[in-house]
Order: sequence, then structure tokens, then C-alpha cells
Amino acid sequence: MDSDYVYNSELLCECFYVKNCNNCIYTSYSQNSYDCGFSENLKGCRNCFLSTNLNNKEYHFMNEPVSKEEYAQKIQEFLGSHSAVQRAKEILQELRKKRIHKYANIINCENSSGDFLTNTQNCTDCYDANDSQDCKYVNVGVNVKDLIDCSNMYLKPELNYQVMGTIETYNVIFSLYVFHSQNVAYSEFCFNSSNLFGCSGLRKKQYCIFNKQYTKEQYEELVPHIIEHMRATGEWGQMFPIWHSPYGYNETVAQDYVPLTKEVALARGMHWKNPDQKDYKPQTYTIPDSIKDAPDTITKELLACENCGKNYRIIPQELARLRNINLPIPHKCPDCRHSDRMSLRNPPRLYARTCMHCNNPIETTYSPDRPEIVYCEKCYLEAVY
Repeated sequence: MDSDYVYNSELLCECFYVKNCNNCIYTSYSQNSYDCGFSENLKGCRNCFLSTNLNNKEYHFMNEPVSKEEYAQKIQEFLGSHSAVQRAKEILQELRKKRIHKYANIINCENSSGDFLTNTQNCTDCYDANDSQDCKYVNVGVNVKDLIDCSNMYLKPELNYQVMGTIETYNVIFSLYVFHSQNVAYSEFCFNSSNLFGCSGLRKKQYCIFNKQYTKEQYEELVPHIIEHMRATGEWGQMFPIWHSPYGYNETVAQDYVPLTKEVALARGMHWKNPDQKDYKPQTYTIPDSIKDAPDTITKELLACENCGKNYRIIPQELARLRNINLPIPHKCPDCRHSDRMSLRNPPRLYARTCMHCNNPIETTYSPDRPEIVYCEKCYLEAVY
């Protein structure tokens, strides 16, 4: 519940980028950890609270070992009420500033740069990619090869350029949401097809131009003429124009990675969705500070986000879970809670700077003016492990 970038984990609340974790709250950048809270960068830990950069530890509070009984007593001071959780958040924020950060979240990679990479080879300026090779400027790729300028690519796409949202494609360019297809250009929502140009919504088709069927010989004759015309008009080699999108920029995940103001988005020719005033009714109900004081009837109340004012509700299953883990009713809407978690992630942009310990050059998403302590991999491993 209320978590992002979660892999092979369960029973989490307010967690971000965790793998193989169980029964954790407000925990981020952690692996193989259980029963932890308000912590960051834990590996193989159990019962750790308000701690960072720990490996294979148990019953730690504020990075210090404590007895099982003392641990149970200390964590109760930061659970149950909204005011207590806010104190825990503030302490965790200070711990984040003081801990040593690895230059990037890169694991088992060769000749690769970017962030959130696992098992990659020769991937340059890529993000959220794993088991991939020979790529450049890829944002979210799973088992991909030979891609440039692509996003949300899954399961063996190969030789794609300026493509988004595909599964198992080969030689696809300037297209959206093309699955299990080959030799496709300027098309969208096409499946199990090959040799398409300017098509939309086709299944199990081949040699089609603008959704019209042609013979192989006609297709191979017409496509070069269309490309030549597009070169003359300046269209060839460009992705679909931004006005082609039916969505407002602030409705898309692009706003998560590269947030823009309404003014900037409109100036760049993008759409923008304005708030619907019917979703912003004033809140007349006072949320109890403690989860113990929250009645079952709170699920019938219309709440308003303390940050943006947008309305939201608590459903019965959510209330039951919050009671079970002793966390208070959230005072922010789901969108703002999601934004808070995404703020834990650096923007997808690389900076050339030096390790703050050995001064060796590194490429990192931490800009030089950021306050965090950033080490190269060698210095990080020596300091943390």
C-alpha cells in the first residue's frame, strides 16, 4: 500500500525501491529486509528503525544496537499518531542527508552509466534497466538490446529507435505500443504484425500503409516515396509531435521524472489538465491524530489533502491495514503521497563530478550543488561494508 518500485515484496506501506522485503514501513532503497521502519539502504536486516546503511543487522535503532525489549519500546514513540510519524519523517530526512550515498544504484554492470541499473552491459545514460546491453538513452528497459531513445521497453525488443511501450519487437522506429512485431515505422497499437508504416490498431497484418493492405512489391515501392516526402517536409526522423498526445503533461508519468510547471508545458506545445473543482470540496471532518481514535465511519468521510486540497477517501481495507501496522490516517491525497515518494529519486540526468573521498571522477545523478555525501563505488563499499 502506498509504495513505488517494489519487487518481490509484501506487506509494505510507504516504501520506495525495495526488493525482497516484508512487513516494512517508510523504508527505501533496501533489500532482503524484514520488519523495518523509517530506514534507508538496508541489506539483509531485521527489526531496524530510523537507520541507514546497515548490512545484516538486527534490532538497531538510530543505527545503534539495542535489546529486543528496548527496541519494542523505542519504536512505539514514533507510531500510532500523525504527530509521531511526522517526527519520525523529520529524523529520517536528517539521516538521509548525513549518510554516505553510492554514486548510482548500479549493480553488476559493465561499461554502463545512469541509475537503477542491474546486469547491464554497454548501456549509456540509461535508467531503470536490467539484463540489457548496447543501449543509449533508455528509460525503463527489461531484457533489451540495441535501443536508442526508448522508454518502457520489455522482453527482448531489439534494434528500436524512438519507441515507447513495446514487448518483443524488432526493427521498430518512431512508434508507440507495438507488441510482438517487426519492421514497423510510425505506428501505434499494432500487435503480432510486420512491415507496417503509419498504421494504428492492426493485428496479425503485414505490408500495410495507413491501415491499407498492399502486396509486398507495392509496399516496398511506396514506402521509400513516403519517406522521401517526409524528408522534404522535415517530418522524417522526428517522433510524433507533442500535440498528438491526448493527455495533459501533468497526467502522465513524465511529470514524475521531469516535472514542469503549467506555463512551461504550454509554452512547449503540450496539453495540460486543469483541476476539476468538483474534486476540491472543503473538508469538514477532523482527522483524529491517533489511529486508535479513528472510527469505522471515517470511511464515509470526504477528506481533503493538506497539501493540494484534492479530495480522497479511506476505504475499509485501508483502514484495517493502518490499524494493523499502527499508522495514522494519511493527511495527504494519494497523488501527493506518490509525489513525496518520487522525490526520493534523483532526476534522470547525469553530472560529471568527483568522489567526495578519493576525488576520482564519477558520473552521477547527484548534481554538484547537492548536499549529500557521494562516493564512488570503491569508497562506498569500503565505508559501508
